[in-house]
Amino acid sequence: MCFYYQLSHLAQRHAARAKEPLMGIVDLVNGFRHPLLPVVRRDGAVMMHWGLVPAASPQFDLSTSHLNARRETAHEKPAFRHAMVTQHCLVPATGFFEWQHVGSTKQPWFVRLRNAHDFSFAGIYDVWQDDSSGQVLASFAILTTDANDTMAGIHNTQKRMPVILPLAMEQKWLAPDISDSDIVELTNPLDDALLEAWPVKPFRPQHPSPDLSKRWDGGMQSLF
Repeated sequence: MCFYYQLSHLAQRHAARAKEPLMGIVDLVNGFRHPLLPVVRRDGAVMMHWGLVPAASPQFDLSTSHLNARRETAHEKPAFRHAMVTQHCLVPATGFFEWQHVGSTKQPWFVRLRNAHDFSFAGIYDVWQDDSSGQVLASFAILTTDANDTMAGIHNTQKRMPVILPLAMEQKWLAPDISDSDIVELTNPLDDALLEAWPVKPFRPQHPSPDLSKRWDGGMQSLF
């Protein structure tokens, strides 16, 4: 799963496509707070709430929204079916956090793309409109897939990972004529060689400290 990530900078390629003012640096994006975050749609970069609320929902209730969607079943679920076909988005990030179960403790790890300053998660979004006021609110979910070997060693209980799109794959994900086979290909687990990960000092997501992504010598050895 993916509930916490980092956005230490917004790539110029995304900032240049902004349709509205976008937020700046975030050391820890906490999905359970359902924050407004920069997301790139086919028509440009906008701010959306993290936590997909389907357009058919009677009200915009983020407390029952979806932070993640499983890529294997998203096309079958009423909440995601329409978005999975027609409403893809990029969720810019510079890394993400995942917890490894070691006995009775949980060791946090920071994961990022090797030899790249940023990447995008593959996202889907929906747009909800209030029938009485006409207010329009957009929200998104991050797709997840089976863990590759690196992530299976870290997320060692559920063995899942977010769908990560390197730069070369971003526009293909946003293409209006994307095929079902392309969707399957793009949402496969990322090659292990493209990722690097290391342990970080344990922290409470509710009260994050500075330098969350700094390598911690008190943790386990880095992977790759």
